[in-house]
Amino acid sequence: MLRYTGHPLVDVGVAALGAYIGKQDPAALTAEDLYSAARFLERLYTQPGPMQNLIRGSVFFNAGYYQPSESIRTAYVQRTLYSWHAQPPSHTKEKCSFCGGSAAYRANREDVPLLNGRHVYNFSAQGRAGLPICGHCSLALHMLPLGCTKIGRGLLAVHSENPHITFAIADRACRALLSTISMNSAEGITALSFERTRFIEMIVSAFAEQQASGDHSVSGYGFSNYGADPMIHIMTIDSGVAEWLGNMLHHPDATLTAAWARLVAGAWDARKQPDRAMQRNAVYEAVLNLPASARLFSAKYLRKTRHFGLMALFCERILDMTPEQIALLRALGDRFAQHARLKRGFFHDFTRIQEYTPWRRRILRAADDAARVGDPLITFDEFVQAFTAPAGEINDWRLSRDLVALRMLEHMQALPEDEPLFTFPEDDPEQEDV
Repeated sequence: MLRYTGHPLVDVGVAALGAYIGKQDPAALTAEDLYSAARFLERLYTQPGPMQNLIRGSVFFNAGYYQPSESIRTAYVQRTLYSWHAQPPSHTKEKCSFCGGSAAYRANREDVPLLNGRHVYNFSAQGRAGLPICGHCSLALHMLPLGCTKIGRGLLAVHSENPHITFAIADRACRALLSTISMNSAEGITALSFERTRFIEMIVSAFAEQQASGDHSVSGYGFSNYGADPMIHIMTIDSGVAEWLGNMLHHPDATLTAAWARLVAGAWDARKQPDRAMQRNAVYEAVLNLPASARLFSAKYLRKTRHFGLMALFCERILDMTPEQIALLRALGDRFAQHARLKRGFFHDFTRIQEYTPWRRRILRAADDAARVGDPLITFDEFVQAFTAPAGEINDWRLSRDLVALRMLEHMQALPEDEPLFTFPEDDPEQEDV
């Protein structure tokens, strides 16, 4: 029975097969469905055209699909596309390397991308060339190209622990590819640019369509099985980052979602290419560096939105700030905004002083001023919790400062257009691209 195995290339092929047939659950695929898919692939790969060119250059190196001998082509097609319906050979008791079922044959680089060649024994299990594979996994792997997107000199396959995400992205890729093939374009299948941007773009589209937040890690595999120059690039966003992305797309606060959309819209680089599918998005590519570059991501991008809720969600989901910590920073922002109305220079100093010691002294001076005329601006415990050992994965007083400043802005009139919210010395090493 066809099923998800946990192997990314097999699973994307399973999803593509389901997308082609129109059934999301692989367990619902019938023998007739599998025959239909196999016959379609046979026609698609053995006849000259854009798909044969694609698989010949990127997926199935030196495969039997495009051999001049008809007998070789027929034998190859039967072995790779139809062996799922036959009894496994009686002389082998090997198990499939991908799903654990009874193997139909031993696959090599002609059959599975990035394996060794037919008679290459180096680094092969048990000193035998190739890997045992069953007929179902073989069919799925040969469906793989239809669930991928052509980017650069290879293909991009996207896989998640959540099969719904894997299927959603493979389904979109399959529909786009079939549409391109049906138009019989003389230019063939267009290769997109900026693999990292396209990867995040696919994830965001899948989350938006599902009307649900992500809760599993997602990985992208940019690969090529071409000749003497095979390659693979692996990109991953962990489950926390995926959940954060999904929450922003479906957040009950519409202003938060709108602020994120504006940030992304302003990050496209259209200077050299008017087609959005060929453009780089700086925000999307920076997402791939999370959570390691969380401090820089918030400083370079999220602060521009001037939205407290957006920054708070980031700190909660990515940096593990507690709701109590965020509530404290919100309350401080409310109080500091009231003080800034009386002391116009306070907001400027609070947001722009970069060294901790003079910045801390500025708060103490403001606290002293406030205590002389009314209620305390900040208590001992609040200062310790907010600015000396803030909760979260990254203990940085500037993150807390940024959240308080954004909350202050929600109470104050917008700054003049020529006055940025935060400024940094030009030689600040932490302002490099993330």
